Amino acid sequence: MRYLMPEQLKDNLSIGRSVEQWLGPTIFPNYVTLRTLTIRKERDSTYTTSYVASTMGMKTLPMSTHSTL
Repeated sequence: MRYLMPEQLKDNLSIGRSVEQWLGPTIFPNYVTLRTLTIRKERDSTYTTSYVASTMGMKTLPMSTHSTL
């Protein structure tokens, strides 16, 4: 994973590239939410930010037990 320095972020946005950051999962007992943030420069020189959270259900699995020999 690569992180941009503030100057690199500004440079990428100034040449029209969008910048996306993975924010990681939020884990709950029965589901997981995956999150990303995107910033892009529009033609009128304004900026648009998009926050996307995708939720996926998880089947609860029984706890497994291991014995030590």
